[in-house]
Amino acid sequence: MAIKKYFERMEYIIFKIRSKSTGSPIDFATKIGYSKSMLYEDIEDLKSMGAEIVYDRSINSFIFLNDFNIILKTDDLNKILGGKSFNPVLLDSFSLNLYFKS
Repeated sequence: MAIKKYFERMEYIIFKIRSKSTGSPIDFATKIGYSKSMLYEDIEDLKSMGAEIVYDRSINSFIFLNDFNIILKTDDLNKILGGKSFNPVLLDSFSLNLYFKS
């Protein structure tokens, strides 16, 4: 299920940024099985949701400059799914550090 993988990947990215342990952009991209440009696409997605993310060379990690959480509304998930109805039961099989609003 593509949506599950997307959220798992985003949760991992958020976790690594919060723990200030991403490593260099190329190392981080390799950890998640992505190219550097694909990693930056995910970071841009997070920025579009309100995250303030920068790369701190002194600690060799991406960091958040703000207290960031993802808050998705059901309508947002329907857009992500291309107009298909979102069924929250689909996400019950794994844990997410995301917040959902109806």
